[in-house]
Amino acid sequence: MAGTSTAQDMAQFDWAHGALKTQGRPGQGLGGLNYAGIHWPVGVKTPVPDATDKASLVAIAHGRQMRREIDFAFAEARALAGEGFRVAVAANKTGDAEAKLLMKKWFGNEPTANTARNWWKGAMWVMGHLQAKLQQNINIYYRGDDSLIGKADDYPGAAGLLKARDVGGYAESGAGDKDGVIGLCKLFFAGSSGGRMKINRVGFDTIGGVLVHELSHNYCRTDDHEYNGKDCYGTVDCEGLARDRRRRAWYNADNIEYFCEEVRYAGKAKVDVAVAKVSLANITSAFAQLNAAAAPSSGVITGADVQGRINAIRQMKAVALNPSLSVEPAKTGNVAAKAALFGS
Repeated sequence: MAGTSTAQDMAQFDWAHGALKTQGRPGQGLGGLNYAGIHWPVGVKTPVPDATDKASLVAIAHGRQMRREIDFAFAEARALAGEGFRVAVAANKTGDAEAKLLMKKWFGNEPTANTARNWWKGAMWVMGHLQAKLQQNINIYYRGDDSLIGKADDYPGAAGLLKARDVGGYAESGAGDKDGVIGLCKLFFAGSSGGRMKINRVGFDTIGGVLVHELSHNYCRTDDHEYNGKDCYGTVDCEGLARDRRRRAWYNADNIEYFCEEVRYAGKAKVDVAVAKVSLANITSAFAQLNAAAAPSSGVITGADVQGRINAIRQMKAVALNPSLSVEPAKTGNVAAKAALFGS
């Protein structure tokens, strides 16, 4: 979206002061997740059809795994919003030093006593309201693939057929704030294999954080603000937004998400063992290529040896910067091809 004006940011704060501050109270007990609608893959909803053939049994197993992953995602989202709200309260009301540092990182400098709008409180209200909403009953609908386009819209009271926009993104709730109706869309399931989502479980941009981000839009009117000429996504730009435009950062969805994730997952960054092994193998191979190119077996350096050494140096430099790059024989191809392949 285009950059908001100061007047728009203040109007949003005033709305939040009334709509979120007064309603952001967790209810008694914990609401349930209801897998509603007619479009869920087989195995997600119970009971499942009887099946004996291998394909059906595999599909049912995948559906059950999908349900476990979604249950986990919502449990994490509830924990993220709750823990984020707790720390925001500590920063705003008890002056906890560590909490205040996190608030400054994601929502800008602490407001002074004569500040017209206290953006830290605005962020606290967003997290409190989101926590309260996530404690209530939630009706989840499937919007996870393009095959749904043209099928019946199964939201309560909906009419017509699903369109491409209904399955895009991560999550959406077109029916409004108060009915607890949420659709999980294609990007939520991106990279799924056997029903298992591949979004991070800890750190930043996690499976629970995706829900915090998307549902803060639906329940709390957060936005994806403009920063440096583009929508503000990612930790670097969000820290920049907090530093340069704190009147927007408090209701930027990624800032809310990252604050909650840092509170919950600090010191628990995800390490992908398989990726780490591949990266180590690539670096080792590139280093071996460089050593071989530096000491030709004949003892006489030829033009081909010089070419191979240049390629090996370029390759080692590039793999050091990006260990996911595969390693090619140093004497294969020309310098231009090697430079294009390894970005050096």
